[in-house]
Amino acid sequence: MLVEIDAYQEAYEWLQPRLDRYGDDLVVRSWDAWLAYQTGDTDKALLIYEELFDQGYREDDEFALYAGLLADREEWSKIETAFAEYASDGMTETLRKLQADLHSRRGNYAEALVILDSMMEGRPFSADIAYAKIEVLDQLDRPAEVLQLAELLIEKNYRSLESYFYKGYAEYQLKSYLEARDSFTAALKYSPTSSVVQEYLASINSILGEGEN
Repeated sequence: MLVEIDAYQEAYEWLQPRLDRYGDDLVVRSWDAWLAYQTGDTDKALLIYEELFDQGYREDDEFALYAGLLADREEWSKIETAFAEYASDGMTETLRKLQADLHSRRGNYAEALVILDSMMEGRPFSADIAYAKIEVLDQLDRPAEVLQLAELLIEKNYRSLESYFYKGYAEYQLKSYLEARDSFTAALKYSPTSSVVQEYLASINSILGEGEN
C-alpha cells in the first residue's frame, strides 16, 4: 500500500477520484483527512475531522491528531468543546494522555502532572508516560525528579538516546558534571552525530577544564 512506503501524495491522488463513490463512508473520509494532513493541507484535514467527529466518528489517535492541529492554532475553546463531546462516552488511556499533553501545551504543567501521575499508579510501567512526565517536570524545573525517572527508564531496559540524554541533562542541571559526561557519552552511542549531545559534552569539558587547547 502506498502509505506503507510514505508515498502520501500518491495515495492522496489515488483516493480523490474515488471519494464520489465512497465519500459517505466515515473511514474513507478519515483517510482523506489524514492524507490531507500528511500532504500539508491542514485546513482541509481540520474541516473533515471536525465534520467526522460531529457525526460521531470515533478513533482516538485521529482525534488526538485533530486536537493537536487545533492546539497548533491555539483554538483552546474549540478543543475544550470537542474534547468534552468526544470523551462523553468515557475516558481511554489515549484520551487521558492527550488531556495531559494539551494541558502541557497551554502551560498548565501542574494539571498535566496530576494526570500523568494518576496514569502511572497501579499499572505496569509505561515508557511513553514516563517520557511525557519528564518533559513536564523539566518545564517545572525539577531536575532531581527528571533524573529519577531517567534512571528508572534505563533500569527498565529502555536504554536509548532519549533516556541517556534526559539523565545527562538532569545531572548537568544538578552540576553533577562527571556523571553527566558519562550519560551523554552513553547517549552518543545511539546517535553519534547528535550535535546537541556533543555541545553538552563540550560544555562539560570546558567546565572541568578539559577542553581543547
